[in-house]
Amino acid sequence: MSKPETLKKMPNIFLNNRVFSFLLNRFFLAILSLIIFFISYIFVMNGAQLSLINASGSVIIVFGILLTIKHNFLHDTKSLKSAITKHFNMGNWGGLDIELKPEYVNPTVEAVWDEYAGIILLILGTLLNAYGNYIPVLKCGT
Repeated sequence: MSKPETLKKMPNIFLNNRVFSFLLNRFFLAILSLIIFFISYIFVMNGAQLSLINASGSVIIVFGILLTIKHNFLHDTKSLKSAITKHFNMGNWGGLDIELKPEYVNPTVEAVWDEYAGIILLILGTLLNAYGNYIPVLKCGT
């Protein structure tokens, strides 16, 4: 007799928390983008490296990523059932006990983890590209 398959756990996506909901407001992000750009511009005018303006552009890209995932990824991962119906293109036809079936839950949770990790990597890579030259490097050896 085969062992029953266990259900995988959905990631806790911090952006679905109400505390971070202001980060997904397009007006807030537009104003914050302008503020970051102007602060960078002022620093460059006062002798900072010109690459600081490029870095502010990368932060604006991160804001664009957040707004892009707002109505797809973040909306669909608020509940396990909505993630399953989206992943399997079920519309409103998902069964009542669909959250208890490993053949639906586990592939969906894997896909959500992949998308979540991809989004985090996009954001971290963009910010590293922006501010990587400001990170101090430790010299090893002689």
